[in-house]
Amino acid sequence: MESKPRRRWRILRWILIPVVLLTVLVALAPWILSTDAVREGIVEGISSAIPGRVSIKDVKFRWAAGQTLEKVELHDPEGRLVLRVERVRMEASLIRILFGQLDLGTVRVLGLRADLERDENGELNLERALVERAAGEEGEATEGEKRGAEELPPDLRLRLELVEAAVSYREPGLVEPLLVEPLDASFFVTGSGDPWTAEVRGQEKSRGVSVALDASLQGLAEPRVQ
Repeated sequence: MESKPRRRWRILRWILIPVVLLTVLVALAPWILSTDAVREGIVEGISSAIPGRVSIKDVKFRWAAGQTLEKVELHDPEGRLVLRVERVRMEASLIRILFGQLDLGTVRVLGLRADLERDENGELNLERALVERAAGEEGEATEGEKRGAEELPPDLRLRLELVEAAVSYREPGLVEPLLVEPLDASFFVTGSGDPWTAEVRGQEKSRGVSVALDASLQGLAEPRVQ
């Protein structure tokens, strides 16, 4: 007959093994989520939702604050580079994201380089990369797009900060492209109905003109510029 201490140890062992395995799995979860397979899944998920194409060189997840994307690029449907970002760092913890909490805190974008170009039809390359157009009048959003944009989750809150950015802009008839560098900006976005705000500061290099913009808008209504 099996002794009681041995039987107790066997029961305890069968309790401890799942607990240890679960602890290891939880500890390794950020590493697992930072693998190439997950990164490729994120890239495919984003790229399948837009006409353009996204690439991400590296992702780093942590249980605490500090989720990071490295070397992010956005290309238009023709494959031309629209913008690239050195690093995106999200303040929200991994636990908050996994549980679907959309108060994301501050999302900081470092080293943004955007080459914006408007074509002869008046359409911006950034639009072509991000917004699917239905057959019909070019450049006009469909009713479905408008409804989708207005239906933001009510608990969404984030502050988007651009740090050390540079943005160039060209269009037909513009002899020399505009280049704003350095550019620092802060955008507050919410789905709760509170006003969105934007603060933009920069310097147009070729003309030596300072750029300053303070704007607010109610949801997706027309902005009020100060």
